[in-house]
Order: sequence, then structure tokens, then C-alpha cells
Amino acid sequence: MPERPPAPAVFVMSPKGGVGKSLICANIALALKRRKYKVGLLDADLSSPNLLTEILPTKGSLRIENEQIIPVEAHGMQCFGINLLIDERLPIATYSEQYAQLLRDVVLKGRWDVDYLVIDCPAGIGTEHLRLISIFGDMYLGSIVVYQPIHYRDAVRAILFHKDNDIPLLGLVENMAPFMCTKCKEKYDFFGESVAEKLEAEYGVRVFGSIPLSVALSHAVRKGDPVIKGKPASVIKKCADAIIEAKPRKPGFLERIAEKVRSSIEKVIIDIVKIANREVDIRGLMAKYRARPGRCICFRFMERNMEDVIEEVYITFMDGKMFIITPETLMAKFGGRADMVIETTPRAFARILLGDYKLPDGTTYTFNAAWRLGEFRIWGATGTYARALEFVNGLIEDIRKQRGFVTAKQILRFLAG
Repeated sequence: MPERPPAPAVFVMSPKGGVGKSLICANIALALKRRKYKVGLLDADLSSPNLLTEILPTKGSLRIENEQIIPVEAHGMQCFGINLLIDERLPIATYSEQYAQLLRDVVLKGRWDVDYLVIDCPAGIGTEHLRLISIFGDMYLGSIVVYQPIHYRDAVRAILFHKDNDIPLLGLVENMAPFMCTKCKEKYDFFGESVAEKLEAEYGVRVFGSIPLSVALSHAVRKGDPVIKGKPASVIKKCADAIIEAKPRKPGFLERIAEKVRSSIEKVIIDIVKIANREVDIRGLMAKYRARPGRCICFRFMERNMEDVIEEVYITFMDGKMFIITPETLMAKFGGRADMVIETTPRAFARILLGDYKLPDGTTYTFNAAWRLGEFRIWGATGTYARALEFVNGLIEDIRKQRGFVTAKQILRFLAG
């Protein structure tokens, strides 16, 4: 079975539903096909798929041979959509883990023979998309974001999502833009005035162009012809050009970085424990935040997808000191179970500790920012979340003030990216 994605991937995304994302996605895939590239078209929207039901209606059923999923051949492309597995009329409810596992199997265990995978993502911006992107690793070319002019703030949110998470953004497409009536020659802006130039100027992104709202195109799609023609077709051409020009990151890059991250985590944790025990009033902090001594906290460092574990570090507090304990001690004294688990990425951990890392929007990276970006989770008994967050935050603030913290900063800068 292939362990790496079969081809470079591009995601077509939108922060809001109903903006014509699937239509743009279909046109980008068809544009690449017309240039003689072999294209895989994947509808990743399981709850409301319409790419292969309404835009490019596709019949047939997926087959499995030798534990490999066989995509359906249609429209001169290899296609996957949930409608090829389950009756399209039926509602589908999946947990995020099931959703990620299904798409991981489709990508990594599918019998794809393609040059590019073009993926129609679910509407919205969030953890679901990070999970999808993590499947592709260094084969991810970037995203194309589709928005309506009236949704300026949502377009900004999508841009910052990419910047904050270091995700390549190829560019944006403004869809359902103002149009000129061919009969009365009046301009109509049902979905607001164009904000393309404003987005480019304020956020340094590329907007491939604006596609006007078109009744004729809507009728054509319903008749089975979804191809965007005329002047707006130049926007699709620019999208295809950007995909062809984009280069995947060097193979193995992420793996090499991950190994360095593992060794860095161990060293920085040891340094922090030494600083805390030498220079911080841990007993006073525990009293202030009503933290009980003798409890065990597990710091679980995760990959960027927040699914795969890089390293687990177990810490306990006794007699006003902070101790790292081994898995054997955890089993012997705590029954093999921590009282609380803090899951975060090494990058988020480092940025929080530094206290001076700025996000692209100018705000400081904090616990709240890490939580908002899906890079920080706390598991424990009911009612412990707020107290644990206060205690850990207080501990970090005190450590940051100490002179010895300088020794840990170099490693933290590396981990912070």
C-alpha cells in the first residue's frame, strides 16, 4: 500500500457555504485536465456533497480490490465522493476521527493514477481542515479560497487561518461579484461591492479575479454544462497556472524536522523544571491557584494534526518542587493514569512560553490563541479546566521572568517556528 499521498494536492475552500466553491473546484479540475494532466477529483464534504451530484453528476460505485479503494472514472478524471458509497439522499453523521480516517484511507489506500488531486473541502475553516491537510504533509501545494464580496470578514478569517498555521495559500477567487445587466446596462451588486483589491493591499495575498453573478451560468449548470466561459474563464486559468507553478516541499523535510523537535522537547522540559525548582515559588503558586500536591500532569506533545503523539512527559508536584517522572513511576504511584492531560503542539508550547510571539494579525500568541487554532486541549475531571489553566499560566509567567529562562529561549525559538 502506498504510504505517501499519490500526488500533489490542492484544496478549494470557503469560509462560508453557498458561495459557489464546488463550481470553482470543478472548473479548476477540468482546466488541469484540458492541459493533459491526469486529475483526481475528491469531494471531501461528507455531510452535504454536491460536487459529484449536482455540478459534475457522477454515477457508479466505488470498488475495493486487494484492500485498495478504486476511484470512479468519470469526466476524464478519477473521482471520489461519499455519494459513490452511500445513497446521496441519506444524511451522514460522522465523528471527526471517523471523518479523518475515511479520507486518509481514500487518499493513502486509493488506487490513484494522477498528477494532481483537487479536493473540494467542506465549508468553514477549522480543525477539520487541519486534519485533512495533515494527510498530505509535504505534498500539499496550497489552498484556493472562494468567497463572496459580502463576506469580507470571513475571507480575512480564511487568510489568517492560513498565515497563523503556516499553510500555503495559493490565492483567492471572488465569486458572485457585481455584474452588468446586458439589457438595462445597470450594475447590480447583490452580494456587495468587490473587495479583491482591499484584500490584496491589506493582507498581501493574491486574488485571482472576480467572477460576476450569472443567471446564464446557473442555467447552464442545471443543464449539465458547468464550464465557466468568456472573460471569467481567465480567473480559472490563473488558478490552474498557480497550481502548476507551485512546488511541494522537499520530501522528508517534515520527518527531519520532527526528529529535531523530539530531542528539543526533552531538553527544554528539563531546563524548565530546573528553572522552576531553583527560582520559582511553586508552593506559593499552588496555594494561590488551589492546586493539590501529589497530582500528576501529562504534557502530551502532538503533531500538527493533533492526532499523532510525538512525546509524553509526566510531571508531578511535591514538597514545593516539580518532578519529571518515568512511565514506570506513573504506573507504580498513579496507577498508570495522569490526573490531567494537556495536549498541545511543540510549536504552540514554545510560543506560549516565549510570551512575545506575534500572530500575523498582530496579536500575541497566548493560551486562548492556541485553543482557537486547535493547538491546545486539556483533559481531566469536570471543573478542573479553568483551575489547571490558571495554575499552568501562572507557572509559565513566573518562569518567563527568571534569569535562567534565557538558556531555554534558543530552543524555544526553534520550536516556535
